[in-house]
Amino acid sequence: MTSARLRLLLAFALLLEIGFLCLWKISDWNSRIPFFLAVYSFLFLIYACAVFFLLRGRFAALPRVEYLIFAAAVVFRLTVLFNQPTLSEDFYRYVWDGRVQTAGHGPYDYPPKAPELEGLRDSVYERINHKEFRTPYAPALEIVFLGLSRFSSNLTWFKLGILLFDFLLIEILRRLLKVEGLSPAMLLIYAWNPLPVVEFAGSGHADIVGICLLLATFLMIRNSRAAAGGLTFAAAALTKYLPVLALPWLIRKGGWKFVVFSALLGCALLLCFYTPDLRMFTGVSVFYRKWWFNDSLFSVLYKVLGGAEPARRFGFVSVCLIAGFCLVKKYDVYRSLLIVYGAVLLFSPVVHPWYLCWLLPFLIFRPNPAWLFLSGWIMISYLIRYFYPDGVWPRVLWLKLVIYVPFYAMLLWQLVARRVQFVGAHGVRPSGS
Repeated sequence: MTSARLRLLLAFALLLEIGFLCLWKISDWNSRIPFFLAVYSFLFLIYACAVFFLLRGRFAALPRVEYLIFAAAVVFRLTVLFNQPTLSEDFYRYVWDGRVQTAGHGPYDYPPKAPELEGLRDSVYERINHKEFRTPYAPALEIVFLGLSRFSSNLTWFKLGILLFDFLLIEILRRLLKVEGLSPAMLLIYAWNPLPVVEFAGSGHADIVGICLLLATFLMIRNSRAAAGGLTFAAAALTKYLPVLALPWLIRKGGWKFVVFSALLGCALLLCFYTPDLRMFTGVSVFYRKWWFNDSLFSVLYKVLGGAEPARRFGFVSVCLIAGFCLVKKYDVYRSLLIVYGAVLLFSPVVHPWYLCWLLPFLIFRPNPAWLFLSGWIMISYLIRYFYPDGVWPRVLWLKLVIYVPFYAMLLWQLVARRVQFVGAHGVRPSGS
């Protein structure tokens, strides 16, 4: 029985690797969007089958299964590492920011098209989007870019430096599963999902740095290392600001040591780039006010409330109320942040595919069919690059409906099924029956 289950798991790994080899072979994903999506669909179908058997306990009894899962995950990522990022231009801004700092400038001093940086222009500069805006990336992430730029000017090495955080995250998740007393096979839900492979190993997105540091904070606090947890949290929050939403749960577990050490490192990181005009927040402010892509509830709120700013404020208040609800109900941190970060995505005006990666680590502790489905289905949003290759993307209603209607239907079905299960378990019958 054990050998049959091992062969099944290896078969899934082999089929996934075949799919990733296809992605490696086509190289420029942006120029062949339909074929890219066909291969990704194949990958996600295989992944979904693997998760199906996983959640039915087929792989739980396999000895050292987590090491096999880890090894296969590394192979998948290395397979597409050498592909140039073509589905997004963000990676080239990371490299540019690192080079600007290496040249002696502050990352927030000038936008890329500024004449003061003309001497740095090269092929990387040509691939940058929105050259008229200052960088939106947070201080801790800029330090990572500087370190990688000083290590090597090679783009593949730079991307590998970012990808190392993904390898570290998988190890952190393995350890968290152990301390939480859960099956190590659950690691597969994150490690073999094609989304982080494509977005981190393929496109080089730096969200993985913040995700990794946030989960490292959970591990530190779970192991009673509150001071170290404070340091990793400060780095996470000043890499991508989203980890700030985890504060209520982390303070409750980490205590005063967590607060003090996170405050000290946070202040130090901010002071590294502080200027009286607060230019470090200029780029993120522009992103907040101007970007709008692949949203769902935000468009509805925009119509109902009569503007983008009221819609943003409503979404912010809603997320805070949802977080408060999770605190009152005393949900564990994994369930709470799955709900809170899910709410952020639903109310956000911008939902790029790699944003779903913020949810994936929590799904290994709290599997959710709707969110797992969306982590695959969200890739359809890349059709916008196929239909509008000039880079000017209108708001295409039919495409958003195709993406979100099945997802919301699954969410609704889950809520109804859970309600029916709850009523049945408590012996409550409808009135009049």
